[in-house]
Amino acid sequence: MSFAQHVDTRQMKACLARVTHLLKDMELGFLLITDLSSLDLMDADCLSDLGKMMDLCNEKGVKTIIRIIPDPHKDIGFTLLSHFHYKPEIEVITYDNLADAVHGIST
Repeated sequence: MSFAQHVDTRQMKACLARVTHLLKDMELGFLLITDLSSLDLMDADCLSDLGKMMDLCNEKGVKTIIRIIPDPHKDIGFTLLSHFHYKPEIEVITYDNLADAVHGIST
């Protein structure tokens, strides 16, 4: 998943629908990459649907979550929401940039 520029409620609902569709065929143990490199702003109203996406990924058996967050201010609650929506055994790794994330995945 990649979030860019200003994400509003309409866009987040569309993203939730797309993720719901894509997860239907996902097998247990998948890797989720979330890239916030180009995110400028996400409306607070989006957090409910973001939590629903996290719950869906959790239910479908996500094993590892890679986050690309170049600026800690762009976290916008992802870390906090993770504690409520993901099982403790799910590994969450945060990188500053895509290159480091790719390197981390490949090692």
